Amino acid sequence: IVTGVIDTGIIHTHPALVQSYRGRKENGQFEHDFNWLDADRSLHAPVDSSGHGTHCTGTVCGGKGVNRKIGVAPEAKWIHCRAISGASQASKYLRCYQFFMAPHDLSG
Repeated sequence: IVTGVIDTGIIHTHPALVQSYRGRKENGQFEHDFNWLDADRSLHAPVDSSGHGTHCTGTVCGGKGVNRKIGVAPEAKWIHCRAISGASQASKYLRCYQFFMAPHDLSG
């Protein structure tokens, strides 16, 4: 199962989330293509402007690789789309939904 979260972004290296990030390779490196989209500012690496997106992603699927399961689906993988970082616009949410249906590389 892969979950998609739309929020303020993500701290993908958070201990409760890093093991379940679909963009984490076996060697511990990260591949953000097909796993992260910033519909707000087009940044190529995950960021979280307020911590809210990291919190919500933890509620969905946090806890893999740590001794405390905090999410409702801790074995699921996650991808993230940042649409909330300033003014909310329907177009940002639509870009995120499109990304979840057909993930693409960072160049679009």
